[in-house]
Amino acid sequence: MVSWNGYRPLPILSTGRLIEALQKVYQLGTSCRSDKARNIRIKLEEQQAPAEVQTQIQQMSAGHPGMKEALWAAFYLGIRQHFLLRPNEYLLCRVNHLLAEAFLCLPSSLTREIVNASRHLGMDAETWVRCCNGVLALARVASALAESGTVFLPKIEEDVRDKIDLLFLLPSGSSGLCVQVKSSVSDDVTRAVIVDCAAVAHHDDVPYLRFTEGIQRFRRGNHAAWLPAIVSVGQRALVDSVNVHECPAVQEAVSQLIAAARGNDAVGRSVSGLLPA
Repeated sequence: MVSWNGYRPLPILSTGRLIEALQKVYQLGTSCRSDKARNIRIKLEEQQAPAEVQTQIQQMSAGHPGMKEALWAAFYLGIRQHFLLRPNEYLLCRVNHLLAEAFLCLPSSLTREIVNASRHLGMDAETWVRCCNGVLALARVASALAESGTVFLPKIEEDVRDKIDLLFLLPSGSSGLCVQVKSSVSDDVTRAVIVDCAAVAHHDDVPYLRFTEGIQRFRRGNHAAWLPAIVSVGQRALVDSVNVHECPAVQEAVSQLIAAARGNDAVGRSVSGLLPA
């Protein structure tokens, strides 16, 4: 920011400045050299980006919590343009993680602008809104969980391969939840359950089987008693507001989920209400 006569301007981020910054960083991604873009796509590490990109993002995001993550998400979407004919599941997962961090920090007015920014980020509007709704659901659940313990994003491989969206550790450190978050456009009600892995094992839905298999892998590599949980965020909670910290339906469902985890009294409960018929 440019000072004036010894005065330093306040770091207030307007909608226009946000969109301008997102568009600029997206274009830096699309114009990245193909060999560099390939390396970034494989490693998914910000330090792999050209030094000038890192500098510009650092300067544009200074003083604005959540802005850095939003800009890196835009940069990765620019990189995505180099590989539209190849699978991009890991890259898009990194974008989702960054957007979740951004939505947890940015004011709701700017979150709304990001949701409406598809034409600046190389995405068709329907796909982008669907992506953002999923991330908003994730951020709402993360915010509600954080009231009672510590929330972590999983490693990208755990997310893509094992369908684990969030990790929640209770204050005791002895138990936690591996959470899969779903956004439902066909159900108004938000639901949360601890999963009966035995019930899922007899179900033929591949994503759920991958989730329970992923839980087993995660348990082998990490201490504490980790329980699998699914939170399905209903349509009403998705459209009420983009403020991820004010969603009573999600907060109530998550509160019940945590109570069940603490008492371990819901293990064995059927998940038929969340599994497809």
